[in-house]
Amino acid sequence: MSRTEGLVRMERLVDRGRGFLDSKTATDSDVQIWLQDVRRLIRDVYGSFSSYGLQFATAVNNGKPQALKLHTGILSRIQVGYLEGGLTFLEALIRALQDEVGATVQSTPQTLHDPIWQDIHPSIVESSKSLFDEGFCGDAVDAAFKQVNITVKRIVKAKTSKELDGSGLMTTAFSPNQPVIALADQSTESGKNIQQGFMRIFEGAMIGIRNPGAHDNIEIKADRARHLIYLASLLSHMIEERVE
Repeated sequence: MSRTEGLVRMERLVDRGRGFLDSKTATDSDVQIWLQDVRRLIRDVYGSFSSYGLQFATAVNNGKPQALKLHTGILSRIQVGYLEGGLTFLEALIRALQDEVGATVQSTPQTLHDPIWQDIHPSIVESSKSLFDEGFCGDAVDAAFKQVNITVKRIVKAKTSKELDGSGLMTTAFSPNQPVIALADQSTESGKNIQQGFMRIFEGAMIGIRNPGAHDNIEIKADRARHLIYLASLLSHMIEERVE
């Protein structure tokens, strides 16, 4: 990655981190994803053996209150520490990089104005667009299918009081025998086929897309990410258009 592109992405990450501090709504997951994104960007700009990665980790650790645990749902003191330590280092790195490239870069990556978003379900836009725009395509895909999982989980819990997740959640929610979420008229053969087919698609998405993305550092290129985000959007629309 060029220094110029790296500078643009660093500036965006600073904006994202400052947004967490200003909104007071960052969760543990938000902070951990942000830290991972910064580490990955430093590696991509400066190389795997650069000392900047270790310096960033040190800055983060120096900023956190050691005695507290992370709390989700609110911006806890330890999250403030992580963010402020990381932001201070990242802003210093940006200043050095600005001197290196000559000026703050105003251009943005092509993905920022990618036309796909006008076709994507709003819940997927909210969960994935900022990550995709910043070039974190794998994280954008992971966030999209996590959002699908969250939506289905919320409906199933409201209707059955069951707390399920992943592929098991999908086979329960969309079972052609007793669907919690009916996607078509179950009194017809076509409706039953639609129900069973999409149950397999939802289940397969959790096993083959969400799980590998969540557990392994799999690189996903922008073109493939677009295809997968379209799939997450389709599944979200299917849920929204369910038969009550």
